[in-house]
Amino acid sequence: MNELLPTVSVTTRHSVSVYPWQVQTRLPLAGPVLGINRLAGGSVFAYDPWACYQDRILTSPNMVVVGQLGTGKSALVKTYLARQRLAGRSAFIL
Repeated sequence: MNELLPTVSVTTRHSVSVYPWQVQTRLPLAGPVLGINRLAGGSVFAYDPWACYQDRILTSPNMVVVGQLGTGKSALVKTYLARQRLAGRSAFIL
């Protein structure tokens, strides 16, 4: 099951939205923990769009979750929103 992912081509302007953990500016370590970043030596990966908006790292704190069927998208969103709710945040889902 070691399949290679297909190549994705994006501009440097948009690569931050596709790969937020690989940006040049450091993301604030705020918000709920999403997992362990194995590419960065096992460090904790947390993401809070409101903190990024406040620090002017991004201008629109929106999120899109895409992926194949059965890969945990719904579980990720439900867990993420429940953890954000514990932090006093609110979100809207379309």
